[in-house]
Amino acid sequence: MAKRLQIAFLGGVEEVGKNMTLLEYGETAILVDAGLGFPDSETMPGIDFIIPDLDYLISIKDKIKGIFITHGHEDHIGSLPFVLQEINVPVYGSAISVAFADNKIERRSKKKIKQKFITVENGDVIKTGPFEVEFIRVTHSIAGAYALSISTPAGIVFMTGDFKIDHTPVDGKRADLSKIAAIGEKGVLLLMSDSTNATKPGYSMSESKVGESLDEIFNANRTKRIIVATFASNIHRIRQIIECSSKYSRKIAFGGRSLQTTMEIARKLGEIKFDDEMLVETTTKIPDERICLIVTGTQGEEMSALSRMSSDTYKGIRIDENDTIIISASSIPGNEKSIIKVINNLSKRGANVIYESLSEVHASGHAYQEELKLMFALTKPAYFIPVHGEFRHMKAHAELALQMGMLKANIYIPELGDVISVNRAGIKKLPSIEAKGVMLIGDRESESGEIIERKKMSEEGIVIIAITISGGTKPDMRIDLISKGVTIPEKLEDDIYSTLYTHFGNVGYKDMVPSEISKVARRLITKLFYSRNKRSPMVIPVVMVE
Repeated sequence: MAKRLQIAFLGGVEEVGKNMTLLEYGETAILVDAGLGFPDSETMPGIDFIIPDLDYLISIKDKIKGIFITHGHEDHIGSLPFVLQEINVPVYGSAISVAFADNKIERRSKKKIKQKFITVENGDVIKTGPFEVEFIRVTHSIAGAYALSISTPAGIVFMTGDFKIDHTPVDGKRADLSKIAAIGEKGVLLLMSDSTNATKPGYSMSESKVGESLDEIFNANRTKRIIVATFASNIHRIRQIIECSSKYSRKIAFGGRSLQTTMEIARKLGEIKFDDEMLVETTTKIPDERICLIVTGTQGEEMSALSRMSSDTYKGIRIDENDTIIISASSIPGNEKSIIKVINNLSKRGANVIYESLSEVHASGHAYQEELKLMFALTKPAYFIPVHGEFRHMKAHAELALQMGMLKANIYIPELGDVISVNRAGIKKLPSIEAKGVMLIGDRESESGEIIERKKMSEEGIVIIAITISGGTKPDMRIDLISKGVTIPEKLEDDIYSTLYTHFGNVGYKDMVPSEISKVARRLITKLFYSRNKRSPMVIPVVMVE
């Protein structure tokens, strides 16, 4: 095999999430990130999450020598339990990334994995075959985030991971811009940079500004119960919520298993500190003005703590006029309807709901245009590939590179499954590989037909036809209709009964097996619904013989 640097995009391009990039040189390969994606509930109803297609990785698993994690968000580590079942290699990452990954493997793996996690710090260099991977600290919405400077025989590949340039980070650990600049002076062959916010001008807001906004809200709501919903992994945000609670003499309680797990890990690693007496398990005996609940549910997830509170099904919590609820997160594309539904339900119960468009209660973890330009100026790459975003984000990022003086011929916008080779002579597209996402329900892969059925049920409703046949010398048939998500007009209901009784009476149903009766009933009712109502609900006949 000719020795050349190849890069395969298995996820994280043309989409937000499911980040996974493979670098190969000769007989050695390394994997950067192993994330999962989150489905759109409208187009993929019932799907829990999506992981990258692992077939190509499995086909070259003897070449893969390590997995390098940029940070501990689900879209960068969530598919590790599935990858490590097939390819058991060392995993390198920050202490908190490794702790999160270990917890996910403990919960999700079907079989015991003897994984080897190696914790790294800023400036650490890992050598494997022809690759030398240096971890360089950046700021993001989670602690322990790193960019990767990957030295190869073809040149340096600089991968930013998810980043922003926050000069006043909550933990005081700024991005190591001087080290990034020094790498740029050595000469970067290829920059692969986060494109999530490439359409947004200016600079992203500092996370510390969110702390100031939270303080103002806590101060203005001294007599009310305060509930704050945020991402479980956003340790810096949770840290500021706890600090506000302490300042205003409030106890704290966590709603949601993922939050409790995050707190255990973060406290163990010293990322969050608070006295044990601040934490309570139940809030029923604590006055409203002395409690702050920190909960999950910023994306309107049906079973999350905030959603259950909005529908009055959360044990021990009843929302009313004395609640101030802060949704401290932005919406992930596709979740807007679910979030609005939760906000409306909370508002109906009397709560004062504060969210991103009303107050500065959320700061993005991704760089805006001026920060992206700064990264470009520091690294001074010969070639550029925008990653981590939908196509529109990557295209906007490519346009920024043009503004910075990059030649159009030196920019490549990848599609999912693309494979390229790169050296000083340029970027060359190679044959693509299969890289469609694998949809999972729990840990089980879902068939496409199952998704179609679920989608049809959510859009058109479901009609169940219960047909009971009694035997004997005078056979009898009883028919009952049950509908969900679709209204059956009285006239149509009468026609359904009449059609079924007439048809089966004429053909002699007593000589038919249940599967035949079921097939005929489905066809007749489907045809009736469409001809009368122009709707096509899922029709499920249930035939019982007494």
